[in-house]
Amino acid sequence: MKEPIHYGPLRLVDGGRLVGFMEDNGAVVDGDYLADLKDEIDIKKQWCMWDKPAFYDFLRETPRGMAAHVTPRTEEVTEWTGTDVKVILDNMKSRRAARSFTGEPVSDDDIWQMVQAGRFAASGGNLRPHRFLVTRNPETVRKIRSFSPGMLAEPSAIIAILIDWDQVAREFSSIQPSMIPYVDVGTAAQNMLNMAYALGVGSCPVTSFSQSGVAGVLDLPSNLTVELLIMLGQPKPVERGLNANAPKSVTTKDLTSWETFGNHDR
Repeated sequence: MKEPIHYGPLRLVDGGRLVGFMEDNGAVVDGDYLADLKDEIDIKKQWCMWDKPAFYDFLRETPRGMAAHVTPRTEEVTEWTGTDVKVILDNMKSRRAARSFTGEPVSDDDIWQMVQAGRFAASGGNLRPHRFLVTRNPETVRKIRSFSPGMLAEPSAIIAILIDWDQVAREFSSIQPSMIPYVDVGTAAQNMLNMAYALGVGSCPVTSFSQSGVAGVLDLPSNLTVELLIMLGQPKPVERGLNANAPKSVTTKDLTSWETFGNHDR
């Protein structure tokens, strides 16, 4: 599809996202430059409708102003060794969903590391329209479970991954959101599950639940929807054996094609 001529420039001057990203990433800025820039963008981005030359001048000058006022944050780049990479991959390969728990609590510090992992997951446009709601209260957990047929055990804590639809409407005004918010839920969840396993905490994603029922238990405003639940608890040791009726194991080679679909040889 051919984009309208002003589509790209309008996305470039989305001041709220730009300023938020720069502030989140620790850019060093002279004085109140970012706040002033956001105010200026909010006004001048409308010029494209009646004063195109001035609008294009503004687009050309803005990067120069940013270069003069903003100093990028510098940080050391982590150098990964072959051992580090193997540990990460082994963690992913050996992680299993936990559906039986001891009843012992999960520490707040461990849960905090999980939600941090979720925050640093890949996100379309770096917009992060998801929110994480942690529930540890046993009564609330039981109520959520009553609306969740897919929750086969009683966890010590639950992380509910939500989507803020007000933010989606606001931030995706210039692009079609399609499946982006839902993909963001998935990337955040996978990071949390991997972190939980690395910490020795049992976890399991739950998708079979009543959205309206769980939202009522959590007393959520109408702009937030519950998209995924993650059970957390201290895992109970279980004997794992291969079920006679289990499907054939799928290998990475089975799933991967090179250059043309169906060519599984590198």
